Amino acid sequence: MLNMRLGFVSFVLAVAMFLSAVPARAQLEPEKTPSYYEIQIVKGNLALKESNFEEALSLAEGVLADQPENVEAITIRSRALFSLGRGEEAIEDFKKLEQQNPKDQSWRVAYGITLRAQGDAAGAKTQFEKAAKANPESGAANYNLGRSLYDEGKYAKAAPYFDKSLEAKC
Repeated sequence: MLNMRLGFVSFVLAVAMFLSAVPARAQLEPEKTPSYYEIQIVKGNLALKESNFEEALSLAEGVLADQPENVEAITIRSRALFSLGRGEEAIEDFKKLEQQNPKDQSWRVAYGITLRAQGDAAGAKTQFEKAAKANPESGAANYNLGRSLYDEGKYAKAAPYFDKSLEAKC
């Protein structure tokens, strides 16, 4: 009987040692497929909308660690940095995007807003002009371009952009 108990205890200890050597499934890092990165981008945009800027920044930086040229991740990081009061760092990210010159120019509106907040009205206007040219139906681009012209006292030139922003489809 004693041998049977010792045998059972030895078996239990062996199983416990084996199981402790196998990493828990929850500790495994998920496979980083294209879908993984798309999900991280969606989560980053959601975090921005929920004003959870630290989380958005963390998600964007996670994507950028593997994909340093990812336009969407750079845009999320820039917007998060700006919202966290780190405007100069956000501008550096936007400059990277400008050098990449991606087809998607939607980030230019956020760049212009950042420049305006940093006191660069002329730079902001330039970004809004580029954004409106790239996407003439963008309400945000047209509104902000109109606002820049209005701030310069060019009311007649601003009016059509305000009208376009009201009629915008995106």
